[in-house]
Amino acid sequence: MTDTKTDIPHPMDYIGTDDPVTIAHYRAVSQASRTLYDTILAHCPESAERTLAIRKLQEARMWANASIALDGLRYRL
Repeated sequence: MTDTKTDIPHPMDYIGTDDPVTIAHYRAVSQASRTLYDTILAHCPESAERTLAIRKLQEARMWANASIALDGLRYRL
């Protein structure tokens, strides 16, 4: 099976961009994350659960940004 996407050399390589479409994707994820963060702060009482919700949101944003950066590329394990 042949993929149209190429492999990236190493999973820790930096993948930069100046593509306006890609930047718009990052901004959309960032804005949605900020909105949910503000909602959590406004409606959830201070607690271990709120802290966990915020940490999971940070994690979700990180993985969403990684998927944008990789754009279907993969690395060998």
